[in-house]
Amino acid sequence: MIIRSSKRGFSLVELVVALGIFVFAGFALVGLLAVGFQSGNDSKQQLQASTIAEFLCATRRAAPTTDIAGSGAQPNFPLPVLTAAVATGNTNNFSAPTYLTWDGASTNQANARFGLLYNINAPTTYVASVSPGAATVYLYLYWPPQMASSNATNAGTSHFELTTSIAMP
Repeated sequence: MIIRSSKRGFSLVELVVALGIFVFAGFALVGLLAVGFQSGNDSKQQLQASTIAEFLCATRRAAPTTDIAGSGAQPNFPLPVLTAAVATGNTNNFSAPTYLTWDGASTNQANARFGLLYNINAPTTYVASVSPGAATVYLYLYWPPQMASSNATNAGTSHFELTTSIAMP
């Protein structure tokens, strides 16, 4: 009479196959984890860039013809006064790169978190309080700022663009 045990274990082949499946799935999950962290970081940078762009536009919209930086109100404000004199007249003619900190203040390239290129198209016939109009402001924020360029298509690896019209008084 042969007595068979009701307890049966896994064979070595079954263990090796199960371990192989587990390792393969583990590597796939680790790869997805890295992608998730990168995506989260990109989203954070995009949100911060959009907040800075909105801040710059709102501040300039509140005082389009006031020299905010020169008045000492915001000494490192990067956008110039909106007048016909600063208008480029060409949407492909960007400013020189300006470097910004995390809160939108101008800084040097070594301490910058973002680079900024802008284009301002103000009415060429604008005279304060005589002929009101609207200036079109195009902002291009890019990061990392070390990828400086005067051409928006070559600046940085990630970017945020904003175009807005600002009424001139």
